[in-house]
Amino acid sequence: MLRMEQIFLTDNEQMRALDRYSIESLGLPGLVLMESAGRSVAEVLLEGLEGDLDQQVLVLAGPGNNGGDGFVVARWLQQRGLDVVVLLLSDPETLRGDASLNHRAYVACGGVVEVATTLDQAEPQLELFESASIIIDAIFGTGLHGTMPTLEQWCIDLANQSGAMRCAVDMPSGLSGDGEVCGRPFQADLTVTFGAAKLGCFSPTGEECCGDIVVADIGLPTAAYEHVDLRRMVADRFLFQDTLPPRPSEGHKGIFGHVLVVAGSPGKSGAARLAGRAALTSGAGLVTLGLVEDLFPLLAAGLDELMAVRLPTRDGVLGDEGLSLLLELATNRDALVLGPGLPLDDRSVAGLLLLFEHLEVPLILDAEALNLTARHPELLVPLRGKPVILTPHPGEFARLLGLGPDEVQADRIRLCEAFSARHGVHLILKGHHSVVCAPDGRTVVNTTGNPGMATAGMGDVLSGLLGTLCSQLPDPHAAAGLGVFIHGWAGDLAAEELGQAGVTASDVIARLGEALEVMQHGECEDHEH
Repeated sequence: MLRMEQIFLTDNEQMRALDRYSIESLGLPGLVLMESAGRSVAEVLLEGLEGDLDQQVLVLAGPGNNGGDGFVVARWLQQRGLDVVVLLLSDPETLRGDASLNHRAYVACGGVVEVATTLDQAEPQLELFESASIIIDAIFGTGLHGTMPTLEQWCIDLANQSGAMRCAVDMPSGLSGDGEVCGRPFQADLTVTFGAAKLGCFSPTGEECCGDIVVADIGLPTAAYEHVDLRRMVADRFLFQDTLPPRPSEGHKGIFGHVLVVAGSPGKSGAARLAGRAALTSGAGLVTLGLVEDLFPLLAAGLDELMAVRLPTRDGVLGDEGLSLLLELATNRDALVLGPGLPLDDRSVAGLLLLFEHLEVPLILDAEALNLTARHPELLVPLRGKPVILTPHPGEFARLLGLGPDEVQADRIRLCEAFSARHGVHLILKGHHSVVCAPDGRTVVNTTGNPGMATAGMGDVLSGLLGTLCSQLPDPHAAAGLGVFIHGWAGDLAAEELGQAGVTASDVIARLGEALEVMQHGECEDHEH
């Protein structure tokens, strides 16, 4: 669950810059920001309790500003009638600045504080963990680097083993905003993070220990976001609500884009059909399938609304002759989808280089086209600066980089950004929280989709959808970001109706129109995932 309009995504350095500029240059007191942060956590928790205030709350507070946030949370929850105890893992005399002020304010309001600076002092507090129905982690937030201290690890382990609902303040302690892992992090059911989402939320460990994520607006000024020049965003419907152009009442098929989909081979005919149907169902006026000659007689007679052309092959491979014809065909279309299930090998390289050099319409590369590019990186050279979208899954992206899949997943966002900038192409790294990168540094992390979409043909559907959006929108990055959002949203609609295990690629195609319609008219409920 991600809530907040205009959800920026920051690393630790950017978040520090936001805070510093707001406080030092714009004059917004840090104490005001801390009050807003702590109160936002309390409000999210109270909303989730739905009036059930018979709760025992344990707040684990560290020595820094995250602990100060925790004292604000404790004070607000206590004022609402909850039974609150703060376990301070520091000598109160060592607290400084805003954290010290909020410790004193909490105590002055009758708040209970237990102090433990060693394990010997902490062990008698075991009952606090056993009796708590809510445990709030305000130990380190984003601020820990290096080794997890023994006392704090003991408390985090006890919290993780408890049956309490667990809430992290800003970030789970043990997981930095950059995704660095220290020790065994706090396993949150809910993370309320401040001002922006953090890169660490979307790291492999973040997926496991952040739980539901709420991005709280704590009043950082717009001028601060502009000064730091943030280019990473988290996708929600507000980000894309005005992206799609209206479909005029006097419109006709000629103005809604003509997409050329080149896909499929014997044994992989579904790739062509799925990509073509997805392009048509997502609003293209016309869709033509480019089918290799061995596939043409199998599909051409039953395509109904889809048109088809035959592409010559040599020994079953799409080579120079077929790719030359493809270039001619593409000049009269508005977008080209190339690769799903397509028979390409080393004999295709010369023809592809010629195609890429002279192609002027948006291009979506997927599947076999990506694998060939991994073996022949020179294919990327003529694509630089063109409206090109590469759509690898982690295994394909690992091959493009010459890395292992685990290495890719460990630093997905930064690797995508670096690849996109280096080669001058747009990139979608598919998977849970797909990453969408533009060469100019703009990045979107997607929030729609579900595990039911991990099945055959989903990538073909996305490629077809992207073909349509690229034929209608001038900015490939907007088309790519909207494409992954709508693709996942249609998958969520299918899963709600059919259950995740029953979702197929065809089910997603059937719901693309619904997802696009409510997106275009802005009449949907906030999408929460």
